[in-house]
Amino acid sequence: MTDRRVAINAQLLDPRKSYRGAGVSRYISSLLRAMGRLPGSGLRYHAFVNGLLDVDRCFGRPPSFEWHRSRWPSHDPRGRVLWESLALPVLLGGGRYDLFHSLIHSIPVGVRVPSVVTILDLSRVRFPGNSSLAKRTYLNLMTKRSIARAAGIIAISESSRQDIIGLLNADPVKVHTVYCGVDPQYRPQTNRTLLERVRAKYSLPEEFILYVGTLEPRKNIPLLVRAYSLANRMRLAGVKLVIAGAKGWMYDEIFRVIGQRAVGGEVLLPGYIDEEDMPALYSLARVFAYPSIYEGFGLPVLEAMACGVPVVTTDRSSLPEIGGDAVSYLRSESAEELRDLLQAACFDTQLADTMRARGLARARQFTWDAAASRTIGLYNTILRTSS
Repeated sequence: MTDRRVAINAQLLDPRKSYRGAGVSRYISSLLRAMGRLPGSGLRYHAFVNGLLDVDRCFGRPPSFEWHRSRWPSHDPRGRVLWESLALPVLLGGGRYDLFHSLIHSIPVGVRVPSVVTILDLSRVRFPGNSSLAKRTYLNLMTKRSIARAAGIIAISESSRQDIIGLLNADPVKVHTVYCGVDPQYRPQTNRTLLERVRAKYSLPEEFILYVGTLEPRKNIPLLVRAYSLANRMRLAGVKLVIAGAKGWMYDEIFRVIGQRAVGGEVLLPGYIDEEDMPALYSLARVFAYPSIYEGFGLPVLEAMACGVPVVTTDRSSLPEIGGDAVSYLRSESAEELRDLLQAACFDTQLADTMRARGLARARQFTWDAAASRTIGLYNTILRTSS
């Protein structure tokens, strides 16, 4: 029997050391690698990527995949939108493919193949003030149209699934929760040479609380800075705050609060962290802090747990689904409450040990192989019903 052909829009795979190479790109990369590892699916994948991507370096050549590099400037948002609107429908025409999967939000209007769309989050619906009117209007329109046309919709948490159903009136039967996983390299790092190399590379202090993520409004980083500025016990003990991640958008408030609280010498911003250094970065941290007000999943929380770091996060959106009973939850917008949680995780040895053990066990429940298997299962269900 001939393999069924699945076209995948993976244009947001981005090798650049910026926020574009962070969350969404890493999600796509990890999922596709896992799909390439699973044998005997009876499917052949055709991934459409931008011209910046070195496929051999990033993926090797898994036998079930073919890669199609765009000649359009699709690494640029405007170029990608044009490619999706004009080129992709033509490429998918003529009966070449049996199924199409858009890995982020949008099925182009001209696509006539049975389709799956992944909705990573609805932050632009929940927090409309955090993006421009033009971008928000375009993405909201495309997302709503795509949900109406899709044969299957993937959400990356149950919280996101309920948002898609409740905010966009999606048919619950079509919306499937497929949790993200954690890559195998995310585990406690004990090699001192490696750890000190990473410490030196990013000029990290001996003791620190860590945040990892794009610098943007919903990550709630100003609250973390305010909480840290109140943590006299921590500061006297020489525990610094490291805010790691590339600048995204609307981040000026972070720097304003750092200056206002006079903690500039104790708050370090090393910028974008190379992916190969991330496990060591987590392992060097005393506590991982993630006070986000909204997540589609919350991958840094999972990665930190997998590296054996005590985690403090919020009880909002998907984060309790990911953290379970392994993390400490901020249940308000109180800087004082966050300060207390951070200091407890930092100085209560018994609590920290319990959080580490529970976090390691919790992280083992999320794998990319499971995510790939569920995704492929949805493909096969749709292919059976559409043939």
